[in-house]
Formats: sequence, structure tokens, C-alpha cells
Amino acid sequence: MYIEKIFANSNSILLASSNSEKDRGINEVNYLKEKVIVFNNCINPITKIEPLSIPKTWPDKYICTVGRPSYQKNIEAMIDVIYEIKKTQTIHLVLVGVGYYSPDLENVKNKIKTLKLEDEITLLNWTSREDVLHIISKSQLYISTARYEGLPYSVIESLALSKPCVVSDCDGNRDLIIDGNNGFVIKNNNSILFSEKIINLLNDSNLLETFSENAFQSFNENYNINLNISGLEDIYLKYAKN
Repeated sequence: MYIEKIFANSNSILLASSNSEKDRGINEVNYLKEKVIVFNNCINPITKIEPLSIPKTWPDKYICTVGRPSYQKNIEAMIDVIYEIKKTQTIHLVLVGVGYYSPDLENVKNKIKTLKLEDEITLLNWTSREDVLHIISKSQLYISTARYEGLPYSVIESLALSKPCVVSDCDGNRDLIIDGNNGFVIKNNNSILFSEKIINLLNDSNLLETFSENAFQSFNENYNINLNISGLEDIYLKYAKN
């Protein structure tokens, strides 16, 4: 944000990846409204799912998330959610991406052990994007308890794969998920409410199907690079002439 503040009063344009980033650019970095443009992060449609290249050690029915254990991703809060769900029904979480630099990994492992959730949570090291997409595609839904995001690609990939998302109410998450439409947005990382919404989705096949359809529709309308790339090209062409 320091670099952005330096250029806020110069002849520059801030290209934000979400409406939340736009708001921060205006309210915190002091860009003028007319100097902030939003172009959402986008990806190619996911048309093919490759077989897993790693052994599958988790149940067929599971929910998933992608992200290293860190302050940002707030995995400890996710463990609390799994603990609450376990009180009333079977649940399994696959957490992808705990390898390499994961500063909170030991805390996460200790909390899983303390709450006796070893059988309910699978921790996977870094693997290929093809494996990640395979795991998301076979999951029942995607979960995020992050404290902050930009516009998270893992959530966009989940929408592209028709997966409802239950997410924390933070920048990025709230831009992608419409509460009650393609998922649920949970304020204050309330573990009880998180668990209730996940249980609601898992136990209501009609609601899950509706949210799944809405998830893909929201991806296609807003985050499909094939449909949106011309908009980015127009932005660069417009300001390259100035």
C-alpha cells in the first residue's frame, strides 16, 4: 500500500482486482474515484479434470480448502468449524497446500490433535494445480475462513467448478460470494454460524444443486477470462494514449 500512496496524487490509475480493493484504494490510499478502475481477477474455464497424481487417502464425501496455514488464511478458525459440525454429523475437510512456508502449521496440527480431529481433517502438501482442481471438483463445497484476500483464485476456481462456497466476510470473499445465492458469507468468522450453514447445504440436496448452478453462472458472467479479456485490453488501450 506504501507504493500506491506515493502515486495516489500523480498522473496514475489504480487498477483494482475487486470492488473491495477499489474501496480501499479510495478510502485508505486516497485515490480519486475517477482514478480507480476495477477489473476482476479472471481465469480460463476449466473444461477438463485430470486424474489425481497423488494417493487418495480421504473419504469420497468431503469439503475442501486451499491455502497454507498462516495468519491470513486463519485455518485455526476452520478447525473450530469442523469441530462444531462433528458434534452433529460426519464431516471431512481436505486442506490443500500446507507444505513449504506455512508459519502456523504446527499450531494447526496441535489444535487438530487437541480437538481429536485427526480422522476428520486431511492435510496435503503442495501439489500440482491439476490435483488441486481435481480435489475441488470432487468436493461437496469450498470453505474459507480467511482474514483478508485480494480476489482469491481458489474461490474463483471453485465457482468455475460449480462449487458453492461458505466463506468469511472479508475483502475478496465478499466480492465473489453472494450470500444465499452461490454460497454463504459469514460475519465475524462465527464458527457456530459457519457450521450451521455448511450443515444446511450438505443436508439439502436441492439447495446444494441451486447454489452449484448459481456458482457456475456467477463465474461465467464475471470471472471468465475469455469473455472479459477485451475489457482489460480496452483499459490499457485507453490509458496508453494519455
